[in-house]
Formats: sequence, C-alpha cells, structure tokens
Amino acid sequence: MFGWFRRRQEHQVDLILSSMHQKIGLFERQREVQKAFQSIGRDWERGTEPNYICINAITTLLKEIIATNGLETEKMTEEELLATGVFSFVCCDLIVGIYRAEFTSVAIIALNNILGRGQGPEICARRANLVGNLYNFLAHQDNAFNTIQRRFADWIADPSTQNFVNLVAIYQVVKQSRIGADILS
Repeated sequence: MFGWFRRRQEHQVDLILSSMHQKIGLFERQREVQKAFQSIGRDWERGTEPNYICINAITTLLKEIIATNGLETEKMTEEELLATGVFSFVCCDLIVGIYRAEFTSVAIIALNNILGRGQGPEICARRANLVGNLYNFLAHQDNAFNTIQRRFADWIADPSTQNFVNLVAIYQVVKQSRIGADILS
C-alpha cells in the first residue's frame, strides 16, 4: 500500500548520496588546487567565498607565471598583456568550476589585479572587453583552448615541477602567438 512512499524515500536517499559524492569530489579537487599552489611556494588568502578564492588563485598563478618568465607587466606590450589576459580567462574557466564561482566577476577582477594596476578605468574596461572577445574566439578554437586547460588541469592534478614548466611553456606560446595583433591593428 505504501510502496510509493518507500520508492520516494529511496530516490531521496539516492539524490542525497549522489550530492555527497559530488561534494566530496569537489573538496578533493579544491585540495588539489591548494597543493598545486603550495608546490610553487605560493599560497593565497583563501577565505570562504568562492569568487574571492578564485580571484586570488588566478591572480597568484599569473603573477607567478609572469615572474617565472622574467617579465614585468609594466614593460609588456599591449599584445603580450592581451595574451596574458586570455590565458588568465582560460585558467579561470577551469578553476571557477572547481569552486563553483561566477566566471565573469572572477575573470574581470583577476584580470584587473594582474594587468590593471595603475591603469585608469577606461583602459581596464577596454582591455577587459578585448580579452573577453579574444577568449570567446579562442573558446571556439578547440585546440588552443583545450591545450591551456589541459596543462592547467594536469598541474592541479599532479603539481610536479615538470607540469608547472609545461604550463609556463604554453603561456609562452600564447604570449608569442600575437593573439591580439589583429584586434589592435
């Protein structure tokens, strides 16, 4: 007589267990991100709010990659800045999924943290618009977009020196690709 009730309870238990497994997987991925940053001697203020965590993670990552390349954002060409911004957006796309954050806010604020210091709001807005357009274009070019994300994911899953070197190498390729040259012309 109450078989429907038991089936409903079983269904709810299945949903709860599925949700728990997803959360456990999510927490494991978040721990992997923390370990990856610790592997390069970097930590960031994590806080508890997902957007804040992701902004700080992407800012920290790109500053480390820029420093590893011996670069300073103040001395980079506009093309190099745009390529750096696109690279940060692609990495941001992956990390916001791990922390369940909001892509647009994280990407724009991290971009301004990395490239916008000392710049006026007009320059920051213009650069964010250009980077967004390049990112959208790149997202449809499966090869480049997926390669960046795969290298970033590989480093998070296995934060070895070699995987970080591979991530830095793909950044160099993106930076040297003149990805923003057509838009700036």
